Amino acid sequence: MNKHPYTFQNYKDGINILYQQIINAGFKYDYIVGLSRGGLIPGVALSHKLDIPFIPVKWSTTEKKGNLEVFDLADNPRVNLLVVDDILDSGVTMKTFLDYHGKMDVAVLIYNVEQEVVPNYFVKSIHRSSFPNWIDFWWETI
Repeated sequence: MNKHPYTFQNYKDGINILYQQIINAGFKYDYIVGLSRGGLIPGVALSHKLDIPFIPVKWSTTEKKGNLEVFDLADNPRVNLLVVDDILDSGVTMKTFLDYHGKMDVAVLIYNVEQEVVPNYFVKSIHRSSFPNWIDFWWETI
């Protein structure tokens, strides 16, 4: 499988793009939820830039398990959550997470348009049918 590098500079630029999109949307989030493993690094960065508390979530698609704190927050209609991941690829992880937890906005660095979850914020869109390369994020190569 061919690898497509996603460098530290791509990451820094991507975080700044997501930050600007969120600011421009004018929507206030109470918490950023980062899905492990890929959403932890961009989630923490956005948390710092936006000065919003961060909640890391270990989510298992097959077991449908996550942090109890997120379950409680998702049930509160006055709390706005932004879930972050590195890539929205097949959409399976994000779809099961959203189906289980309910409505949350979504921010990703890379968005594969050939699946059913549509993020609110994204940096780059791809079509997996014409871009089958593995995206090699800089934090995966350390």
